[in-house]
This record gives sequence, C-alpha cells and structure tokens, in this order.
Amino acid sequence: MKIKAILNKDIKFALMRNGINGYIPFKLFVLGERKAEIIKEIILGPKCTQDPKELKAFLSQYGYKIEIRKSEIDIR
Repeated sequence: MKIKAILNKDIKFALMRNGINGYIPFKLFVLGERKAEIIKEIILGPKCTQDPKELKAFLSQYGYKIEIRKSEIDIR
C-alpha cells in the first residue's frame, strides 16, 4: 500500500472521553520499511493524559523507535 493511500483515507469519528474526535484508522504494521518516513516524532499535547512511556512501549512492539515528548506550550 502506498503512503499517500494510507494518509488519504476517509476520516472516521468516535465518541471519546472529551467529546467527538476524528481519526484515520490504519494498522501500524502495513507501513513496512517506510514507517520512519511517516511518523518521525510524537508530541503529546499539554492536556494529553497518555503516558509517554506506555506509548513508546506500545509502538516498539511494531518496530518504531520514535521520540515521544510532552508539549511545552503554556495553555493557561
């Protein structure tokens, strides 16, 4: 599957804790050797409750070695 085809999929919506959120469903393993070109780093928003260590452990199961950090934006 081509990278462009993955990224151009229709956006789906789901009801989540903080309201309705859009997402693009795809399986991490389909990206193959080009995965480093698609996801280079992940910056978690200042209100994100995701534990960066847990996310890193999850992604490592699919062979990703991505820098994950929390945003330093002040959102008073």
